[in-house]
Amino acid sequence: MAKDEKTENSTLEFLLVIFIALGIVGYKFVQEKGINTIITQGINVVSIIIGACLIILLIVFSIRDFAEQKKSIFSNNHIKILTIIISGIFMIIPFLNIDYIHIDKLFTVNNICILILPIIVIQISYYVINDYLAKKRLFEEISETYEYKKYNATHEVKSAIAEIETIQQQDTHLEKLYHKKFIKIISDLELLRNNFMQEECKEAVRLVAEYKIQTRNKSIERDIINRLIEYFKERKTTKTIPEGAINLHDETIKKAIEEYEKYLAEEYHKMIKLEQEKDRWEDIVEFLLEYKGLPNDYQSLPQLEQELYLKAYKLMKEHKLEKTSEENPQVLEEDEELVQKYFYTASELTAEQRHRFIHNYGYRLKPFIFVEDGKRGNNLIIKNDTRKESDYHFCVKHLLANVHKKNSYIEYDIEQLRTDIMINVNGQLYAFEIETGNNKALQIERKVLWLNKHFNQWYIVCSRDNKKRYKRYVSKKKGQILTVTQAYNKILEINHLPGRAH
Repeated sequence: MAKDEKTENSTLEFLLVIFIALGIVGYKFVQEKGINTIITQGINVVSIIIGACLIILLIVFSIRDFAEQKKSIFSNNHIKILTIIISGIFMIIPFLNIDYIHIDKLFTVNNICILILPIIVIQISYYVINDYLAKKRLFEEISETYEYKKYNATHEVKSAIAEIETIQQQDTHLEKLYHKKFIKIISDLELLRNNFMQEECKEAVRLVAEYKIQTRNKSIERDIINRLIEYFKERKTTKTIPEGAINLHDETIKKAIEEYEKYLAEEYHKMIKLEQEKDRWEDIVEFLLEYKGLPNDYQSLPQLEQELYLKAYKLMKEHKLEKTSEENPQVLEEDEELVQKYFYTASELTAEQRHRFIHNYGYRLKPFIFVEDGKRGNNLIIKNDTRKESDYHFCVKHLLANVHKKNSYIEYDIEQLRTDIMINVNGQLYAFEIETGNNKALQIERKVLWLNKHFNQWYIVCSRDNKKRYKRYVSKKKGQILTVTQAYNKILEINHLPGRAH
């Protein structure tokens, strides 16, 4: 489409030049030969002036439209063609007044040169002007694109400079015509690039300084958190903080508490694993001493048990495998009364007593939960020798009974049945049954009848997962199902005690 329009414009331009040249030649010929009257001479002059004015207007508006990218009446090609035709008619009127008897005198060498020379001069001038205007418009576009563009970073300015240098290399005529202006644009861009680079250097320095400050602050915070964790370990609680920590941010204290709780969870799992290994080791030793060989299901056992079996089997082959002595060592006089109890929290005993109880008296360290909130970290010293009662049942029973020792009774029996915990408050009897999900339905039903008969109110204490299992045994009047923490709060309520922290 653009190519067709350009071809059409070129044809119009050529016709326009031809008409101008013919008008000049015709007028000159008529004037020189004097073959016309004054009237025709006047008509010739007027017609050529009118044609010339129309052509000049057409040229001026076309150049202005091209240079300023504006539209005028001559932007329409149909109006251009009509104007050229009308101008041509006016310009060739002198030929109509020629004495045709002397027509051979029109096409002389002089007249032909006069005809050709304007055509060449006008055509060359037209293309030179058009080329100059095209270069000017192209440079203005480049200037608008690169000089007045909003840049945000060094790489954008560098890219713009590279693009301008490429344009200079590809269009040498444009570069020669606007060499100084190109240099100015590039100089301005280089100055802008240097400013960006300085700002980026300042920003980099600021970021490095900020990183150092953050690193130092993190190191200080890490040291504070470590000291808080050591404080929590020493106190075995996160309910208090040292005096020097009163001005610390809440986030720092929260991080220390979270890390301490994570530490407790890890220690809890380690202790559980050690307890499991210890219990399993005793069974493995007993098996090997009795049967003198590995079990037939050895390949299906967990990897840990396989390793323990191999270790025990190797010791047996070397005659170094001995059963753990079940004889009670001599109890120190100062501990004689203490060993009558089989349950202690670690805080109830000194470090020396804990060591003797665990290593000499057959007690075990049992990492457990706090019944107040269910969180881990409650280290217990227990002696649960019976195989019928799990450590979980044993520990929960004693912890709940210890909430209010004065009114609580463990393993309280009536008519050959016993409840785990009985609380007597002014003659009102409350029973707490700790269930782990192992009892059969008939046992539970028999127990429920017994509880309804002998107690004012009774409660089944179990995990959240087991609540559905026992729901059908309770009634709205007497029985309720509680979690361990709910049971703790219920005991406080029964005894009219306020809540307390561990």
